[in-house]
Amino acid sequence: MKNKQKIFFMIVISSMLPLVGYGSWLLVANKNFEYKDIKLPDTVEAVAYIKYSESNKKYTTTIERALELAAEDPAANKIYVVPGTNPTITRNTLIAPGDTLIIPYEGELTGETFDKNLANGIADVNATSVTTNRKNSIKVADGITLTVNGKIIIGGQAGKGSTGYTGFTSKFYTEILMGTSAIINNH
Repeated sequence: MKNKQKIFFMIVISSMLPLVGYGSWLLVANKNFEYKDIKLPDTVEAVAYIKYSESNKKYTTTIERALELAAEDPAANKIYVVPGTNPTITRNTLIAPGDTLIIPYEGELTGETFDKNLANGIADVNATSVTTNRKNSIKVADGITLTVNGKIIIGGQAGKGSTGYTGFTSKFYTEILMGTSAIINNH
């Protein structure tokens, strides 16, 4: 009986050995690899991009790398976080002077008003509302510092009542979540 088990395991192991060289083919995307092309391969998830013009964008797989690339350019840059990606900032990083980190709720939209009929409540009335209305959630990991020497724009649709703005987000929005001891150092 033991010989049959040994033979079985040897067959299984020997049939798997040819796959060892194909490990990089089987693992579709390396999340730490940065792309600077206009279009990313379908297998890679873009988290942010720097918009130089409508036709010239540099995509990255981390917010940190997008901010670094933008800081290397002397021009003022807009760095957009792709809606729905819910990324985490995992290392200390800087928004350089002149640069703007934009966290839109949809496409490149950062803010919009409703008519008074749509402003009857806030977006987070229950868990279902949060799931429906929160379009992006950026987390600053535990102990990480995000230094803002430029600007940061957090998108959301503000409500508007009969006397003006309601003062709260009443529909789609994005948010920044802070980990334990995480800091946004705003200059």
